[in-house]
Amino acid sequence: MGMFDWVEWEGHKYQTKDTPNQACDEYAIDQLGRLMVEEYDAELVRDPTHIFGVYLEQNNRRWRECVEFSGKIRFYREDKDRGGYENSAWIEWEAEFKLGQMIGLKMLDGDRFLTWYEQGIEAKGLK
Repeated sequence: MGMFDWVEWEGHKYQTKDTPNQACDEYAIDQLGRLMVEEYDAELVRDPTHIFGVYLEQNNRRWRECVEFSGKIRFYREDKDRGGYENSAWIEWEAEFKLGQMIGLKMLDGDRFLTWYEQGIEAKGLK
């Protein structure tokens, strides 16, 4: 399945595979429709009790506008009111940005598997 990032929008947290980082980083769409990313300084910490012996510690967290980003971002979350994952119920949006500013937004069909998941199944000949 690979890595993904998080997008917060209108009080909900969504997953996406369309943002630049793809490292479980935090993005947000603010009330003005600007795409924001949380940046941080990372320090490698050696810890023999950690499963890998090291981890990245994130310090000096701050939000920055993604003025360099133009393109579409699909973001999605489980729709628990309609049965969630077990019922293939999703809430999925597609937002279009130009230089970090949202210029379009549409809700996608949330009654089926996510588009990227369906495409992966088709590519493997499972559908």
